[in-house]
Amino acid sequence: MYVDLWQWIYDYASRVSLQVDGKGVQLALAVHDGLQYRQDADADNALRRLEDGVKLAQELNEPCWVMFCKHWITDIHFYFKHNYQLALDNIIRLATESRKEIYEDCPIRSAVFFLLADIYCTIDFYGYENKIVDLLNYIETEIQMDEDTHLRVLHMRNRIDFEYKDYGSAEKRINNILKRSLEQHPYRQYSSYDLLRRIAYARNDISLALKYNGIAQNYVEEVQMQLLIAEGKLWQAVCLQRIGETQKAEENYTTALAKYEHYNLSKEVVFYSASAEYMELIGNIEQAIELRLALVEQVMASASIYNQMHANLSYCRILGRSGKSMDTAMITARSVADNSLNPQVYLQKLDEIQAGNYWEYAWQKDNA
Repeated sequence: MYVDLWQWIYDYASRVSLQVDGKGVQLALAVHDGLQYRQDADADNALRRLEDGVKLAQELNEPCWVMFCKHWITDIHFYFKHNYQLALDNIIRLATESRKEIYEDCPIRSAVFFLLADIYCTIDFYGYENKIVDLLNYIETEIQMDEDTHLRVLHMRNRIDFEYKDYGSAEKRINNILKRSLEQHPYRQYSSYDLLRRIAYARNDISLALKYNGIAQNYVEEVQMQLLIAEGKLWQAVCLQRIGETQKAEENYTTALAKYEHYNLSKEVVFYSASAEYMELIGNIEQAIELRLALVEQVMASASIYNQMHANLSYCRILGRSGKSMDTAMITARSVADNSLNPQVYLQKLDEIQAGNYWEYAWQKDNA
């Protein structure tokens, strides 16, 4: 039985609408505004209104609402501002606080613990893997969840399976998720089909990857998440180029770039990764190398060890494929391992590159 987090919010707003002093109404409005600004990717205004919410909740002695607002503040610092260390410090304090009896019936608790797991994933997946799994188990067995958080938990388990190339387990779980009624969760539908796209691509089933990418795009267009729409166009271009649909590939790539410019979208991991792969496929190897290097430089300035690992692996691989020296790149890549709590898997991949395996998937070598 799920807790209905959003109904809890609506019930509070209805209840306080009759209060004389109006502070409860101000709190409800602050939360509404903050979440709407977040939906619009206006991080600064979202933070401003949610911080107003924290102050009002404290004045009203509403500890659950304090936690609710602090959770979303941390969410915004993590997903939008990319202040990973700040987000980690905040969410650890919030998760510790939420274990107190006073928060036992607070419906945001499961989301708090999930956010901690997601931050661990991004900062150092291999180093925190055991903690991540423990958190997922704790959420599913010890806390009353809202449905959306449960879907996110299941998706994270799929991501872990994908990381270790256990595609069958991930597929089985995704298909079970998709059998449920998820019309009210278009973003979770997107996440499922996007991961199916990645699985199909890893297996060299490019036609199936295209199909899943198209379905995923339908869901993000439904909620008008422009960054994900642009990223989907980039992957569409990559897949189309793989199967020889060069004109359609170029059209998708050009459309994606136009969206980035029109909406002033942040160019992050997916932009550089997909763009580099597309450039390499059309024979513009120098541009592809520049894009891989740009991603390395970007993520090395962040606190995400996981992103640093993947960016450096990709950069070393493309240097190897193009016959260029990897010496300097390898020094930088190996330095990343010093910051991870468990670098063995990463170091093994670097050793494979050093030995001449320059491809993420074996089929890519055959198609080179």
